[in-house]
Amino acid sequence: MSACQTGLGKTFESGVIGLAKAWKYAGAATVVMTLWSVYDTPTRDLMVEFMSYLKNRMPADLALQAAMRTLKGKQITRIRSTGPDS
Repeated sequence: MSACQTGLGKTFESGVIGLAKAWKYAGAATVVMTLWSVYDTPTRDLMVEFMSYLKNRMPADLALQAAMRTLKGKQITRIRSTGPDS
């Protein structure tokens, strides 16, 4: 699941309760979250790349870094292929 502001939660005397904590209580080994709004399509693209690296048994932190680099490379290639005058 990906969504905006998943890292935010409500603060109580017992601590912060939010979606990330709920996933951890449900048994998720790893939770990736954001504190800001995100666009649907780029987020989907990032998660697809991220999951492909995870499926190849890459550690989660490295998989997220690799996915971000992959998408950044695709964006630069797209900009170069269209050019400023296109």
